[in-house]
Amino acid sequence: MSPTPSSSDTVRWSPEQRADTLTVEIRRRILLALDLNEHAVDRAAMLAHYANAPLDWIADWAWTYDPRIRKPLPKRQPLMLWEKQRDLVTWTLERIRVGENGLLKKARDVGASWVFCAIAAWMFLFEPETAITFGSRKQELVDKKGDPKALFSKIRDLLDALPVWMLPHGYSRTEHDNYLRLVNPANGSTVTGEAGDNMGRGGRSTVYFLDEFAFVPRASSVDAAVNDNAGSVVYLSTSNGVGTLFHQKEQSGHLPLFYFFWRDDPRKDDAWKAQKLLDIGPTAFAREHEGDDGAALDNIMIPPPWVMAAVDLELSDSGERVAGLDVADQGEDSNVLVTRSGPVTRHIEDWGKVLPIKTARKTLRLCAERSVERLAYDRAGPGASVAGQAAERPTPFVVEGVLAGASPTHVCYDDSPDKPARERFANWGTEAWWALRRRFEKTYEHTTGVAEYPEDELISIPYHDKLIAQLSSRKFEETEAGKIRAESKKKMRARGVKSPDFADALAYCYAPTGMRISRISASIGGGRRL
Repeated sequence: MSPTPSSSDTVRWSPEQRADTLTVEIRRRILLALDLNEHAVDRAAMLAHYANAPLDWIADWAWTYDPRIRKPLPKRQPLMLWEKQRDLVTWTLERIRVGENGLLKKARDVGASWVFCAIAAWMFLFEPETAITFGSRKQELVDKKGDPKALFSKIRDLLDALPVWMLPHGYSRTEHDNYLRLVNPANGSTVTGEAGDNMGRGGRSTVYFLDEFAFVPRASSVDAAVNDNAGSVVYLSTSNGVGTLFHQKEQSGHLPLFYFFWRDDPRKDDAWKAQKLLDIGPTAFAREHEGDDGAALDNIMIPPPWVMAAVDLELSDSGERVAGLDVADQGEDSNVLVTRSGPVTRHIEDWGKVLPIKTARKTLRLCAERSVERLAYDRAGPGASVAGQAAERPTPFVVEGVLAGASPTHVCYDDSPDKPARERFANWGTEAWWALRRRFEKTYEHTTGVAEYPEDELISIPYHDKLIAQLSSRKFEETEAGKIRAESKKKMRARGVKSPDFADALAYCYAPTGMRISRISASIGGGRRL
């Protein structure tokens, strides 16, 4: 006996037809179940068929639950895969089959979580000795009794909807369904869950689904642990900006990619979009439903179009030769040295975390080799060793230590000429980033014909993927006192974005520092001393 063709192959998702479509599909599934309940031989043949046909199994047996659905439609409905969802099943199983990683960038509410849970349920039933793991930033997103949003709740719903004869022999909910762990006693397969920093710390996995990876804090360490753990890793997430490890992996060119946005969902049309724009606004819509990384951050410090306007921009490199250094202070951070000639960024170098004294010696040597006239660095914490080395070994250039947390300067920038920096910004580090922002903004306006500026007020950077990503990864906010403050690195890590070490080094390289504040600020924003 072969499976009855599912109405999902020809389903029309208009509201007028949806109720009729569901009625037809539910009747088909009931008749199939009744027929197989009475014919053991046919059951055995169908189980053998399903073991090699996951799409057919999903089309015949997978059900979903959505508490948002209103009458007369039922909250529990057959999972009728549309074309893009079928493609996602095939794509995912191919990644697992060949043992490679893959990345899914998706919109919200396109059913991707149900698709992955259905894949897991099928593997749990039909793939012997398979270990499937789900990981997310919060444990309650993986498993929480009574919460339909939790992934394990979806898998349990899928298994609960099956006839008894399709469940594993000897399977007992009380014995084999535990918190964050399902066990198939008949074939040895398991589904487990992990969360937060514990992801990847458990046993080995055939496949590891990293849910909403763009929002995972300390993503690099999690990624390393998971990759040591799993034969295949599938990264899935909505957009969370250009500074995340998820975005870097998407742009790396090293992973098979799958995109799943609102236009791939046949339930949604232009009228749906128009209403959604009214409900949540264009920025949130672009972020959550179109995968727009540039819209994924509100109050972004340097928008992506401004950054890209500066990439490989031809400018005169006459002017002061300056270097900026960001010294690593966290395990995942890099030491980064950026040098420029006038408005043109020339060199970007980074190296892993070493003893601060080694970073200091290497930095001073490189600056001397490049005939740098001035080096700016953050002298707090591990950066203090730079001053010590400079004192021991006199340099042909000025070494200026700055403090990102210090008070802002007295400079007035041309975007607010009557208000000094000390009244606008919460600290010097924010002022430095704002000065860099002004350069990129002017460069964008200059290259798009909005306005003309002298070249020494612009900026040119090479194509450097990490620097480009980091420049648009940081937000700014307003303090209770009404001052602008750059997002703290702690907050950035909490939303899955690593420390912007390359961007910080660039900000130091172009920032007003030390006794040269008046001259430098005049070149980047028409500044004047008060």
